[in-house]
Amino acid sequence: MLEQKKMKTAKALSFEEFKKSVLDDYKAACLSNLLIYLKDYPKFIKDADVNIWDFGLELVHLAISKVIYSSDLCVDELRDAKYILGLGTISKVYQNDTAQLKNLNMTGDEVIFWLQSRVNISVNELIALIKSSHSLKIPIAITIIEDADELLSSDFHITNQYINKILKETELFENIYQCETNNYPGLCKIYEEGIAKCRKDKLPVLFHLKLFTQTGTGKFSMAVEKLREWVLQTGVATCEEIKQMEEQVEQKAAVIKTQAAKECLRLSNKLL
Repeated sequence: MLEQKKMKTAKALSFEEFKKSVLDDYKAACLSNLLIYLKDYPKFIKDADVNIWDFGLELVHLAISKVIYSSDLCVDELRDAKYILGLGTISKVYQNDTAQLKNLNMTGDEVIFWLQSRVNISVNELIALIKSSHSLKIPIAITIIEDADELLSSDFHITNQYINKILKETELFENIYQCETNNYPGLCKIYEEGIAKCRKDKLPVLFHLKLFTQTGTGKFSMAVEKLREWVLQTGVATCEEIKQMEEQVEQKAAVIKTQAAKECLRLSNKLL
């Protein structure tokens, strides 16, 4: 699930503000990696302040979280997207009616976010959705993760052929953004530009991201290791600062794991 939060007014960041933002992202990505086995057991960590993302997609979610408004709509499946197209239309219709927007808890500036990392619908269904949102001028941001290494079976991974068919059949050529899932500054840049365009023009945008082998050399994914490398190369933090942060994250992960184990035991005893 994509994380939603209120977007702050855009302004130039000082270096210290920029540094804090980047390092907060790094800590969040590390913590997600360390707790990945709890991703499918949210009830065990319901009181923990943590986001757990698919291995290798941490930076994608972090980049998206920077451009989401609290009133934006996030969907996970096609049926939800079709329903939310309706809500997107409502947002657009009432964009100049302040009173109605307030009643609907909307701003008139909403974007629908949909991230697809597995082939759970046919390419024709996705093309139909894109064409509908284009003709209705509904701002929907579709992120498609291409399995560049084809690690999944052919029935599930999103191939370049799948992507090419979408590009051939839709009118999104000016609204296509491409990047790799382990490129943190690149991801932040394309989502900032793409979502701004989506909100302004009220048209769909497509983010085509390539996912490569995500097994890192240690406890973290390749994407997180790439972020660590970038942080050090750009001078955002020193090796010592990174080491201290990782130790803090590991301590926090240990506490959450202990709490999760206790909650699991409590729920198990309840069933006996």
